[in-house]
Amino acid sequence: MASSSQRLATLFMALLVAGLAALNWQLSQAPIDVSAIAPPLDTGVQPATVTPPDSMPPRLQSLSELPETLARPLFQPGRRPQHVAAKPVAEPQPEPAPSVDAAPEAPPPSADGFRLVGMMRKGEKDKRVLIRSPSSAQATWLETGAEIDGWRVDLIGKDRVLLTKDRGETELLLHAAPVEKTGADPAAAPRRVR
Repeated sequence: MASSSQRLATLFMALLVAGLAALNWQLSQAPIDVSAIAPPLDTGVQPATVTPPDSMPPRLQSLSELPETLARPLFQPGRRPQHVAAKPVAEPQPEPAPSVDAAPEAPPPSADGFRLVGMMRKGEKDKRVLIRSPSSAQATWLETGAEIDGWRVDLIGKDRVLLTKDRGETELLLHAAPVEKTGADPAAAPRRVR
C-alpha cells in the first residue's frame, strides 16, 4: 500500500503535466503576426532596398587580371623582384680582316627574363622544373631535354637548372637571379650539380 505522501506527489505530477499540456495547446492555437513592417501609405516614401555586401559572393579573378601577383616572387622576402642584368662574357677570337660584305657577328644569346619558379622531384629519374619565359605570362613545366623559346634544359640540379642555346648557357637558380656564362673557358663554365 502506498503512503499518502507518495499519492500526493503522483497527483501533483499528473496535475503539472496536464497544466503544461493545456498551456502548449493554447500557444499553438494563438495567431502569430509574421508580416513585414511597412511605412504608412499616405507619406508616399518608398522604402530603400539595400543589399548588404556580405550577402554577395566575391568574384574570383583570373591571374591575367592580377599582374602584380605574378610579378612578385613568392619565396623572396618582401616579394620584390630581383632585377639583375646578365653580363655576357665574350669569347676571345682573332680579329678577322675587315671586309666590305661581312656583317657584324651576333652577340651570344641572352636569357634575360627567364625565371626558375619551382622544381619537382620524384626519385632520381623524374625531375621537372617550372620556368617562366619572357614571352609568356604562364610558367611551363619542363623535363631534361625539353626546349623553351629556343633554350634547351640541359641539366636539372638540386636548386638550379642549366639552359643551353647555340654558344651560350645560362644557369637559373631557384632563389637568385640568373647567371649567364658563355665561351670555351673551363673556369667560366658552371659547375655541374647532380
